Amino acid sequence: MKAVGVIRNELEWKTSRSYLHWRIRRRLQEQQVVRKLRADADDMSVQEAQDFVKQNLAQAVPSGDDRAVAEFLETRGAEVDSWVEARRQQMVEAKIYQLMLALPTERRQEVVRDLAGFCKVNGTPVGAGSGARIQPW
Repeated sequence: MKAVGVIRNELEWKTSRSYLHWRIRRRLQEQQVVRKLRADADDMSVQEAQDFVKQNLAQAVPSGDDRAVAEFLETRGAEVDSWVEARRQQMVEAKIYQLMLALPTERRQEVVRDLAGFCKVNGTPVGAGSGARIQPW
C-alpha cells in the first residue's frame, strides 16, 4: 500500500492508538478551520478551503506531524483566525472588483466617488484596512 501511495507510513500496533488519537485530533481541528472559512464564503468549495488550510499549516508547521499540527491549531487560535480573516477580506475584495467590472464604464467612476464619500462620512480613510486603494476604472 505504501509503494502505491495509498498510505504514508506503516502503522505499528503498539503505537497505533497514539497515532490515531493525534490524527483524528488534527483532522477535527482542520475541519473546524475549514468550516470557519466557508461560513462567510458561500462560493468557496470544501476543496479550496482544505487547500488553503494545508498551505498555511505547511508554512506554520513544516514537519507536518499530526501531533504538532493539532497542538498548533489548538494553541494558536488567534493566528489561525487571522488567516481566516485575511482570506475572507481577499474574497470580499474580489467580489467587489467583479461587481465593479459588471458596471458600465461611465458608472464605475460615480460608484468609486460615492464609496470615497461614504468612507469620509464614516471616518474610514479610503483604502484603510488592507492597504488597498480604490481605483477609478
